Amino acid sequence: MLKIILLGRFLIEQDGTVVNIPSRPVQSLLAYLVLTAGTAHRREKLAGILWPDSAESNARSNLRHALWRLRRALGDAADHVVADDLAVAFHNGGDVWIDTAILEQTASQGWSIEDLQEAVSLYQGELLPGFYDDWVSLERQRLQAILEQKMGLLLDGLVQAGRWQDVLAWGERWIALGQVPEPAYRALMVAHAGLGDPAGMAAIYQRCSQALARELGVEPSEQTLALYEDLAAGKLPVTAIVDEVSAQPDFETAPEPGEPPFKGLHFFDEEDADLFFGREQLTSRMVEHLRSSRFLAVVGASGSGKSSVVRAGLVPALKKGSAPVKDEHVHVITPTAHPLESLAVSLTRDEPSVSPATVLADYMARAAHVRAKAGGRWAAAARRGSL
Repeated sequence: MLKIILLGRFLIEQDGTVVNIPSRPVQSLLAYLVLTAGTAHRREKLAGILWPDSAESNARSNLRHALWRLRRALGDAADHVVADDLAVAFHNGGDVWIDTAILEQTASQGWSIEDLQEAVSLYQGELLPGFYDDWVSLERQRLQAILEQKMGLLLDGLVQAGRWQDVLAWGERWIALGQVPEPAYRALMVAHAGLGDPAGMAAIYQRCSQALARELGVEPSEQTLALYEDLAAGKLPVTAIVDEVSAQPDFETAPEPGEPPFKGLHFFDEEDADLFFGREQLTSRMVEHLRSSRFLAVVGASGSGKSSVVRAGLVPALKKGSAPVKDEHVHVITPTAHPLESLAVSLTRDEPSVSPATVLADYMARAAHVRAKAGGRWAAAARRGSL
């Protein structure tokens, strides 16, 4: 059994014995292949991603050497790394255990609480700490988003089940992982209220306010404030109680007619536009900005409602405004491990074949590589005082 741990540390074990891979470039190569298991990467693309500051010939030479060292280190498990003259891939078989793969698993019929606990318990820290490659930063953000989604589902399920002590344990665990996850604080507030501890609920709200002010310089979101006020008035925002966890409730199912439009810790999407309210002024400012500018960045604390205001506020407003934007001009994507390819597929979604997406992805990758190399030269010149 080959065991690969990338969350919180880099550790490879073969049948319980640690596999020693001292070279950071070789570690990066294996991590990239593992995170994209099953995908064959062209050698020139892989070399450009892992050695972006090297000339193409040097980058490809580095890749050949790293592959040789990786196969040698893996020994009997080297067969999982499949390479030919054109491409390289990692094949994940039944004898490979990867923490990130388990975290990323999707459910076909909804998540049980046990499924979610197993997945989020594997997140022992950020992806590949100490690695500073550009692709690692993007993957780190993607896996952080997956953790937040599943933590939110887990806490929602525990709240629905009235398992207050478990809510407290998992909420604190989420907070301990870093950043300032407002959904975790909201779940803790509900748990203390459910336990009949209004003082503890108020203390959690104060902790949340102080953490947001200290770390991000912002106040709690409208959602958090509204929840605090409801709880202080004795109102628990629980619409259902799951009596049996084994029933495997689908926490992502839309509410039945007549139920309150409360989505718990999940974001509102475009189809929820009629249920999304309270951010009308912000949405109007965003629309006005985009009428005169081609770029708008939406930033904020985790759980502050960024996804909701963009998906359920901004996008519908752009499509229904005085100068409506056509559906084909709106693209909402998840970057994944290959952001340029994801963007290319979305931009060419109406094409009958995949060829335009491939051509566009290659063009964007080459352009990004050229800009990165030029930026490096300009920075070096600036340090020398040549500019």
